[in-house]
Amino acid sequence: MDSYMPESWLYDSLWVTPTPKVTKGSYTFATRWRQIQPPLTFSSGSQTYAGVVIQSLSPALPEGTGSYRAVWAGNGSAADFRKLKVRGQVAVVRRSDTVPAPDQAAAAAKAGARQLLILNDGYGKFDPWADLPDAAPLPVASLGTDDSARLLSRIRKTGTATLRVVSHPHPRYLYDLVRHHDGAIPRDPSYRPGPGELARIDESFRDTRQGEAREYRDDVSAIFNGPMLSGSTPVATQGTLTSWVTAGTGVRWVSGAGMSDLGQRGLARSYKPRSTTGESWFSSIQRPRLLNDGVSWRAPFRTGDVISTSVVPAWGDSGGHAGVVWADSDTSKISLYQGDQLLGEDVNERIVTVEGMSPDVLPYRMVVEGKRNLPDRPYSIRTRTEWGFTSSTTDYTVLTPLPLVQLDYAVATNLAGKAHRRTGLTVTPSHLKGAAGAGAIRVVTLEVSYDDGATWRRTTLRQSGGDWKAQLDAPSRARFASLRTTARDTKGNSVSQTVIRAFGLK
Repeated sequence: MDSYMPESWLYDSLWVTPTPKVTKGSYTFATRWRQIQPPLTFSSGSQTYAGVVIQSLSPALPEGTGSYRAVWAGNGSAADFRKLKVRGQVAVVRRSDTVPAPDQAAAAAKAGARQLLILNDGYGKFDPWADLPDAAPLPVASLGTDDSARLLSRIRKTGTATLRVVSHPHPRYLYDLVRHHDGAIPRDPSYRPGPGELARIDESFRDTRQGEAREYRDDVSAIFNGPMLSGSTPVATQGTLTSWVTAGTGVRWVSGAGMSDLGQRGLARSYKPRSTTGESWFSSIQRPRLLNDGVSWRAPFRTGDVISTSVVPAWGDSGGHAGVVWADSDTSKISLYQGDQLLGEDVNERIVTVEGMSPDVLPYRMVVEGKRNLPDRPYSIRTRTEWGFTSSTTDYTVLTPLPLVQLDYAVATNLAGKAHRRTGLTVTPSHLKGAAGAGAIRVVTLEVSYDDGATWRRTTLRQSGGDWKAQLDAPSRARFASLRTTARDTKGNSVSQTVIRAFGLK
C-alpha cells in the first residue's frame, strides 16, 4: 500500500491516471478530502480572489469582515514603503527576486500596514515561510498567479482598489469526504456528494479556558483496518464546528482533538446518511475511560493465560473520548493485582502484560491513579479507579475484553467548568462489548465531597433505564464537587472511582 498526504502549499491540483479493471488480485484506490470554510478571502467589486495562501506561521487576523484600501507597493522594499500611506490598510506587493518576502513583511509592518498581500507570478502556491523558522511580523497571504494578475490589472486601471477582507481563523464548518474505487481508477475520480450521502456532526469544544486546539478526523483504511493520518484544523477551545462527513457502513471515521497539554480521541464509527450527531470535547468530568474498537484502541484483555492492561488513558471526558495529558506534571500509574499480589505496574499510559496466569477462575484488580498539577487545569486534579473482576483462561486466538465496569457521567456546566449548586448529575455504568464474564449491573452508589475528599456525603440515586440520577445540594461556600462512585454487576465485577474536584460550583 502507498499513501500520500502532500502539504497544501506544495500543489495546485492532483491528477491520477485511469486504469483498466484488474483481473487478478484486488485493487483499491481511495481519495480523501478535507474542505474547510476558507480562512481568508479577498474581493473587490464583483471579483472574488479565492486562491489565497495564508503564509506559514502567519499571525491570524481576527474573525470578521472589513473593507480596506489596497495600497500598491511594487517590490515592497523599505524605499517603496517610505513614500506610501499604508497604515491600517492592505499593502500589496509583487513577488520579487530582489526583495525577499521577509524583508517585504518587515517593511510593511514598519509602515503600519494591517496586512501584506503578495502577488505571485510563478507556478504553484507561494509560501516562503514554509521553509523559515520564524513568522512574519504581520499577517501575510499570497494570491495565485491568475488572481494576482486580475487584482494588479484592477489596481492599475483605477489607480486604487478597495478590498473586502473576510477572515475565519477558526472555521464554522468543514467537509471530511472519502471515496473508494475498487478494481480500477475511473476516468472521472471526482466526488460530488449529495445530501443523501452525507452526515452532519455538531461539534462543541468545552475547555475551561479560551485558546486554540487542533481538530482532526481520520478515515479508516479499507485495506489494513487502521486510521489514515490526516491534517488537522485549528478550532477555538470554546467554540463550535459543523462537520459534514461521507456516510454509510463502508466508511468509518476516527475523530480527535488536542491542545498543547491535552489530547482526546474517540472510537472508530460510521454515520448514517442524513443523520445529525452531537459531539462534545474536553468536557467535565475527566477521568480514566476505556475504549475498544480494534482500530485506535484496545481495551484491557485476556488471551489464553495472558492478561494485558493495554493502554488506559487517564483523562477521558464526558463526551465519550479517551484522553492523555501531554505535560511533565501529568502522572498516571496502572497496577494489576491477583487478589493482594501485585503482578505488575507501570506509569504514564504504558502497558502491563502478565503471562502464565492460572487458567482457573480467580479474582483480579486493576488500579489506575492519575494526578496533574497544571495551572490552567483546576479540575480532576486527582483520580483513583479500581476495577475488580474475575477471569479464567480464554481462547488464545482472540483478544477478549476483561469484564471491567465503565462509568460515564453527565452534568451541566458552563464553559468555566462550573455547575449550579443544585444541579442534576447522571451516572451511566456499562460493560465493553464482548467482555467475558460480565453480568447485569444492579448496584450503583454515589458519594459527593465538597472539601476535596476530607468528608463524604451519600447521595440518593434514582434508576432510569441504564442511568442512575442524583440531585446535588452543595453548601454555599463550596467551590468544587468531588465524586466517589461504585458499581457492581451480578457476576461480582465492580468499579470504585474517586475524582477530586470533578467540576466547579457557581
